Amino acid sequence: MVRRLWTFAIVVAGASLGWWLVSRWLAHMAPEPIPEQGLKPAPRREVVPVEPAQPAAPAGEPPAEASAGEAGAGEYPSPAKEVQGDEASEVRVYCLGCRAKQPVRNVRYETTPKGRRRLVGECAVCGRKVSQFVKG
Repeated sequence: MVRRLWTFAIVVAGASLGWWLVSRWLAHMAPEPIPEQGLKPAPRREVVPVEPAQPAAPAGEPPAEASAGEAGAGEYPSPAKEVQGDEASEVRVYCLGCRAKQPVRNVRYETTPKGRRRLVGECAVCGRKVSQFVKG
């Protein structure tokens, strides 16, 4: 009988000591609140469009002005212009379905929430949605 009482006492003491150790460890591991130090978020930068470089006109010819229908300063080229025809400037993006670079249709340019430019469209071969980050 005494042996059972001692065993019970040891088990209870061990359990309570274990709970106490766990509670101290959890209190130690809890993240401390960060004091406010008057830090302000970085100001958002405004994107300023840059005019594309014009090739130098030959001597004696006036410089060619861009018409209203063409892509202007800071604009991305028209997706319809890029995709139509068998031009060398056709947009090609790696397709995960085809596992190869394929032409893209229904091209559009998006800006991600972090401000990066992205080309989004459909693979012309399998129709899967494809996207690629572009310089911009």
